[in-house]
Amino acid sequence: MSQEAELVFALEQRRREELFRARVSNKTREFYMRYQDQYNDMCSQGYRDYIPEEMSRLEHDLDTIGSLLSSNPVAAREVSQEVGSYIHSLWGLGSEARQVFQESARIARLEAKREKKAAQNSVMSRYYDVIGSLDSIVANFAAADLNDIKNAISSGTVATAQDVETKLAMVIKKAKTEAANWKAQKQKEQAKQAVNEQIEDVKKSIVAEKFEDSSKSKALLDKLEEIKSKAVAGTVSVKEVQEQIQAVTEETDETLVGEEVRRETVKAVYKWFNDHDFTLSKPKLIDGAVVITAQRPSGNKAQFKLTLDNKMWYRLDGYEGQSCLKDISSAKADWESVYGIKLSDEVVKWQNPDRILRRQGQTESNIGGKM
Repeated sequence: MSQEAELVFALEQRRREELFRARVSNKTREFYMRYQDQYNDMCSQGYRDYIPEEMSRLEHDLDTIGSLLSSNPVAAREVSQEVGSYIHSLWGLGSEARQVFQESARIARLEAKREKKAAQNSVMSRYYDVIGSLDSIVANFAAADLNDIKNAISSGTVATAQDVETKLAMVIKKAKTEAANWKAQKQKEQAKQAVNEQIEDVKKSIVAEKFEDSSKSKALLDKLEEIKSKAVAGTVSVKEVQEQIQAVTEETDETLVGEEVRRETVKAVYKWFNDHDFTLSKPKLIDGAVVITAQRPSGNKAQFKLTLDNKMWYRLDGYEGQSCLKDISSAKADWESVYGIKLSDEVVKWQNPDRILRRQGQTESNIGGKM
């Protein structure tokens, strides 16, 4: 008897979730460590003095990723993808801010320290306390107004701590708005470069992966190139670019987890036939499917194909009577009980009962042509 059939295979839900969580956690950890190193480099270059709000956001997001890696890797991946969407722009923003404001900020700080020591009243002392805490960009935009307040204190026009607090608050609010606008403009100018760098990061990550099917890797890289081209041409919004990059990242994870699920299923199929006196060929990847062939000395033959969309096709040949049904039933029972592989939706595509019929002295015609 011979039989050909197709069915759906899946790992036990818990095992698949373990594989998925491990994959997402390990990959997110790689990006987390990379981003942490970049954050440390930015700190060492004094970026906290020029873009403190952005650096605080990055620090907070990195702390969040670190706390979620073990307990909720999917949530950690989401935060990591958010960091990936803006961290590259911080390099350009911090670097330009330092170039533009470094010298004026240095001079302003020195003057503030020197004049605070010489301050003869609490109002002037408070003035220097406040301006000494400003980040370099805000202090630069507020410089002229701050100087006016200092002159007013010196002339006695501003005579109380409350007055100086009120005037400083107004000036600082205005300067923060101007600083935010300056940053937004610079980030807009650098947006394409930042996106290119982000895409290159993701591409390097994909290239480093070990795909069973290289065409899957190529397809993902092609998608990233298409995203990059659209971003450069300006035909998609920044939000759309980030959504598309995120989709490629998630597809990469799903593909690699799918390959791992298939590997475990291939091992189970291979082991069963090996344990039941079959000689097997090494599994081969043909047209995206893993193919296994096996044969017993008696002439029993088995061929299996497993695809990434969880389809299993098999054909059994060279069996006497219904022994092929006994083999496949025994194999399926072991795969489920021992390896946690769930099989469902089996459809018999073809069956040849000639040998059964011959043994019974029958023909297809005298049983109505039915299988």
